[in-house]
Amino acid sequence: MAVLPVALAAILAGCGGSSNSSGSGSETVVATRQAQKALVLTTDSDQTLYTFSKDTCEGACAEVWNPFVAEGSVEAESDSGIDPNLLGTKERSDGERQVTFDGKPLYIYSKEEPSQATGAGSSFGGVWRVAATTSSFQRQTTTGVSCEPNCDY
Repeated sequence: MAVLPVALAAILAGCGGSSNSSGSGSETVVATRQAQKALVLTTDSDQTLYTFSKDTCEGACAEVWNPFVAEGSVEAESDSGIDPNLLGTKERSDGERQVTFDGKPLYIYSKEEPSQATGAGSSFGGVWRVAATTSSFQRQTTTGVSCEPNCDY
């Protein structure tokens, strides 16, 4: 009789696990970090996101400036101040879906640590800019008072 519970456990274990199908419920989250005059777009792990003045960044460019690739749906973090209608994706030449903000593809500077924003400037024949919202939204604490300049709890 002990065989039945063991067999049932083995069958149930095979029913779980992860799936790479589009129906897996995975999502890519775009968040924000308060800067002096704007909300900077970030990944959910606080990597700063950038836009590029050229149409695309491929090859050696994409090795330094990693495309922010969508896994599943693209969502704005709740209370991020991001208009979710401005988020989307664009298919890259390699078939990957790259996250966009206001139609512009987003990139992560490979030489940065989380919470840094050191990549703005010119390289690979174009200009890199920190992606930011255009709203005057200010991130606030539960007391209603801005956490600036000490938001890095």
